[in-house]
Amino acid sequence: MQITNQMGIQIGIRVVTQGMKYGQEGVLTREHDEPLIEFYDLRHPPETEMAYTGVNGRFITRYRLETLRSMSCGLALDDENDDLIITPDDHERLMTFIEPPQGNPRFQSREELRVREAHHVV
Repeated sequence: MQITNQMGIQIGIRVVTQGMKYGQEGVLTREHDEPLIEFYDLRHPPETEMAYTGVNGRFITRYRLETLRSMSCGLALDDENDDLIITPDDHERLMTFIEPPQGNPRFQSREELRVREAHHVV
């Protein structure tokens, strides 16, 4: 998934679920049920140590899904770059993508998410 924020910057989103690799060079494996949400600046090429993600952008940051759920305002993704923000509207779109209304998670299983990510559908 990607969002074009109010500054016109395309921000890539990657959902990391249990069993998926993450971190620099993919050396970490997500062991918890709660997903992580990673953000990427799509203006820049990926760093070589993050190429395994398949996201064509520079890694910015990651948040636990629970943290994003608790927010209702915007989010500064990089304190040193004022362009890398998620506005309240962007946040609402992001959360609707991850957890559509009616409480049904978009991804019914971790395997479905892995297949979607492998085909860059996310």
